[in-house]
Amino acid sequence: MTTYFQNRHKWFEHYYSWKPTWFSQKVILIVKTDAIGDYLLFRNLLKDISNEFQPKGYQIHLLGNALWKELAEELDGKFIDRFFWLKKGEFNLPLADQYRIGILQQLNGTVYESVLYPNLSREKLAGDWIVKHLSAKRKIGFKGDLQNQPESSWTEGNKAYNLLIQPKPDTCFEFERNREIVSVLLGKEPNNQRPGIARKMAAHSAEKYAVLFPGASTPQKQWPIGNYIEMADWLHSSFGYTILVAGGPEDQKLGDEISRAHPGFVENKTGKTSLLELVDLIGNASLLLTNDTSAVHIGAQVGIPTVCIFKGNHYGRFLPYPEADFPNLRICMPQEMTGLSFQKLSEKYSETYGEEVEKVGVEGVKETVLHLI
Repeated sequence: MTTYFQNRHKWFEHYYSWKPTWFSQKVILIVKTDAIGDYLLFRNLLKDISNEFQPKGYQIHLLGNALWKELAEELDGKFIDRFFWLKKGEFNLPLADQYRIGILQQLNGTVYESVLYPNLSREKLAGDWIVKHLSAKRKIGFKGDLQNQPESSWTEGNKAYNLLIQPKPDTCFEFERNREIVSVLLGKEPNNQRPGIARKMAAHSAEKYAVLFPGASTPQKQWPIGNYIEMADWLHSSFGYTILVAGGPEDQKLGDEISRAHPGFVENKTGKTSLLELVDLIGNASLLLTNDTSAVHIGAQVGIPTVCIFKGNHYGRFLPYPEADFPNLRICMPQEMTGLSFQKLSEKYSETYGEEVEKVGVEGVKETVLHLI
């Protein structure tokens, strides 16, 4: 009995993944547990999956990151029959066995025909571990890279899949990479050719404003706040823009610094908008100036003039977007990266964290804004 209690979580894991796959149902599960930007570079392909399978009597289920729950249910609810939501921070905690088992209990009410985990950079827990403990006839994933886990766990994770896709060798835009693996699920090329957010934006009271997004997922991606303060002043004096500072609650101090420096024309909206409200706020702006974070994907996909401060990390994968399809997006990089071809930049930086973001100069950003607007 003591041994049972010591190993009860392993027993539960086994119990919730034992079902024979010949009882599979006409259900497709998509496992997409990464960040907001990753979802925005995948979500347009949900329409292709829905159009292919739902007319044939299939249901489409999605396990997603609770961070983008509101956005997904609003924009993509018509393509998904059932959502499951995972709080990734809680899921990844060392002692989160009970929470993880709870996720498996929700998911394993179904024996899936296919499970698709489309991440090129697979994760050990909120990815491979989940796929391993699901019952499905077909489990599809990328052989992928080692960006998110060591080789030992990546090798072990490979065993969870019965269909591992070798990605094309060249660096390519993440949306194209997603199309690559979705084509395996569909058995044909997806119709959707580019990411985008088609939404009627709720109007904001300020008629002419620029949005500044000074936060980022890591401090290494944050352009110095003094530069944002200087840009706020220049955007107001040069173009008459009211400045709205946006971001999550964790960006409150950054927003306070900018608004204290320019109290007359800066409004701090950090932590005061939902994700949908942020999309609308950006969608109605005259300009977005942002670090490399979720905001750049929102700005690019709603089609407003967007300038991103980019240190070059994983160049060619998430940024830049294809210029022919997204002429309103410009990136500003450190001096040593400018003037190099896409091929040279991707060869040097596609698997690195780039240069120091502090090397992006204010004057170069101003020049980019002038050319864009």
